[in-house]
Amino acid sequence: MKRIMIYIKICCVFIFIHSSYGMCTIIGAGTHFQGYRGESSIYLEKIKDMGFTSFREDYSWSNVERTKGIFSVSDNIKKTDAAFLNAQSNGLSPILILDYGNKLYNNGDYPRNQESIDDFVRYASWVASRFKGKVKYYEIWNEWTIGTGMTRYRDNIPSAEVYFNLVKATSKAIKSIDPNTIILAGGFNPLEQRAKYLNITDVVWFEQLLKLEILDYADGISIHTYSYLNGRRDLRTTKGNLDFVDEFYADSQKIAGKDFPVYITEIGVTNYTGPGGMSQQESADYIKNYIEDAKSRSYIKGVWIYDLIDDGKDKSKRDYNFGLLNNDLSPKLVAPVISELLNKDNHK
Repeated sequence: MKRIMIYIKICCVFIFIHSSYGMCTIIGAGTHFQGYRGESSIYLEKIKDMGFTSFREDYSWSNVERTKGIFSVSDNIKKTDAAFLNAQSNGLSPILILDYGNKLYNNGDYPRNQESIDDFVRYASWVASRFKGKVKYYEIWNEWTIGTGMTRYRDNIPSAEVYFNLVKATSKAIKSIDPNTIILAGGFNPLEQRAKYLNITDVVWFEQLLKLEILDYADGISIHTYSYLNGRRDLRTTKGNLDFVDEFYADSQKIAGKDFPVYITEIGVTNYTGPGGMSQQESADYIKNYIEDAKSRSYIKGVWIYDLIDDGKDKSKRDYNFGLLNNDLSPKLVAPVISELLNKDNHK
């Protein structure tokens, strides 16, 4: 009898995690509109035509508050601003990332104390007011633990408690402006086994956030699941990657004491010629399989492929070659594969 009960329990967990095919309803792409040639409308059309229903993009503090206390759309963000304003009319529901420091405050450092958090919240409130009714998803910061966009401060990254305080204050402010928004927090990689700039791994950092009850202020958790250079080669496969995410989620559920939605806001592979690089055919197979496998997990609510377009033409540079399209906008092998998959799903 005991063996039967254990078997039933295992089956129930498996069914919960893998049931409800299609619950992962949002498939999007990472974008960098400001760096693209031509108007953002060109790229919104490409995103829509490929079958994506979302994009994810920064709307950074330093680009909207260039004079203290004055918020405006600077030239540095005009294309991005237009993309967010016009996304909904193109059938897209984007994620807007609120992030990074501002040299006008605390020398551009992280928001570390209540005063600098209040400064950040004023910026976030202006953004939420500007896009009320047009942007539903807001992500608070991007890759806090590895100092993305904050290179000068990588030797002194603030704790989980500081990040929690930022999320709490920002979430409350945005919700007071637009209660219909969905707030995402996290932006970390649970598959990364090393402690990089903090003295703890991303998983331990997230466990600290759960114990601080971050889910009281976040409607979903954002994770990045890159594994193309992971020391565990089994994690470089789509199955190994998502099986690990299942384990991470189950462990996190126990700490949180409840279910919560997960959004894979960055996953991608690079076609560069160095270690971990894939051929175009390999990356097409990987991304197709990843989307299909993620859709079988009811707790995963969306996947965003990084990224839409190669950042450069040099095939020896890893970060230049994550695109679904080449730098000249010609499609890689993955583009028609993804388009067929997504457009078929969208017309079911």
